[in-house]
Amino acid sequence: MRKPQRGYARQDRVKEQIMRELAELVRTGLKDPRAGFITINEVEVTRDYSHATVFYTVLDDSTRDITEEALEQDKGHLSRELAKRVKLVKTNGLHLHYNDT
Repeated sequence: MRKPQRGYARQDRVKEQIMRELAELVRTGLKDPRAGFITINEVEVTRDYSHATVFYTVLDDSTRDITEEALEQDKGHLSRELAKRVKLVKTNGLHLHYNDT
């Protein structure tokens, strides 16, 4: 069996930590109470950890637009809090995308 290339295990751990921290942040920290229940599905990070692309879904599809607006308005706050919790992620590299699959 082949050994995974160096760095991939670390990258996977960073992605999992970002998923956990963001799930906690959106559960407790969104300012707009109209936002729906958000599930973080996947996180992709660049090799230098400067950008994180987050894919999410909402429980009730009727709240999708409101939730998207709430996330976009709070993106700066989420990015700063995430940077405090995950030291590797830079604050300017958080990208949020609705996962419609």
